[in-house]
Amino acid sequence: MKILLVLFRSLGDVCMGTTVLRAVKAKHPDATIDFMTEKSNVNTLEGNPDVNNIIIGGSYFEALDVFASGGYDKIYKLNMINHLETAWHHIKELQNQHLVEWYGKKAEVDVSGDKTIYVYPSEKDIELADNLFKNLNSNKVIAMHTSSGQHSYGNVKEQRVESKDWPIMFFDIIAERLIGKGYTVVQIGAPTDKKMEYEGVVDLTGKLSFKATAAFFKNCSGYFGVDSGPAYLAGWSGIPTLLVMGATQNQTIENPGPSVGPRNENVRYINPKRPDNPNCSPVPCYVHCLIGKMGGCIIDITPDTVWKNIKEMLGEN
Repeated sequence: MKILLVLFRSLGDVCMGTTVLRAVKAKHPDATIDFMTEKSNVNTLEGNPDVNNIIIGGSYFEALDVFASGGYDKIYKLNMINHLETAWHHIKELQNQHLVEWYGKKAEVDVSGDKTIYVYPSEKDIELADNLFKNLNSNKVIAMHTSSGQHSYGNVKEQRVESKDWPIMFFDIIAERLIGKGYTVVQIGAPTDKKMEYEGVVDLTGKLSFKATAAFFKNCSGYFGVDSGPAYLAGWSGIPTLLVMGATQNQTIENPGPSVGPRNENVRYINPKRPDNPNCSPVPCYVHCLIGKMGGCIIDITPDTVWKNIKEMLGEN
């Protein structure tokens, strides 16, 4: 049997896709499984023993061409064709399940019990991460990621999702307080990410690939950031993780989630969605804020709220 999995868009989606990939491989152990995604996501899949070939593409028309010419028996399109179809399916189908579970159903597998993502840093990734960590000369390191986006580590034009970004000045306030407690704060991500300005923050943006970031997190004391690809790596690594959530997927006032993001026990969420928020709509966030670009609820999460959660997470007074 020959199977083609297709999943475009963000690093976080592809992280969830590795969970589905593992389940498909378990169900069809003798199958050849190819994975089609965008160029910026290739690093996430490299070295994964569950995939035979990584195919670069950017549209479902390309995927259908590959399927037709590649002798495949099955094609699983894990996410949708466009934002309108995405919004419609989120309204109809995602109200009571995590997005990765829905991806699993599209591939005819059950991933509800698997909270792992499958990323395989190479020896070179691990060496780079270890060397950068040693240069910090600290055993109390907190990593931060400030920017959401479709391609946080890719050498492509950023597709920033502003309604998922927490104000950079708020990140600086948290960094100042952490440094005051004796922590080393590092910013990871892409060179184009919004940069923290507080003196003492170590800028590692652009210095780690996605898989090298996974290796780097293994040495950290904690992680704080927004809803983005690195959050999945932090959850996977097992370190204490706090995420501030803006407009995401199938959240509604009645069902605030999380419906996306890592499902690991070491992950905490702060979600501003609430009935008395004037920025909120009865329709899911994905329709109102991400597509309509009218969001703003994430700025209702104050630095004091985040700091309280970080102290609890790290066991600080």
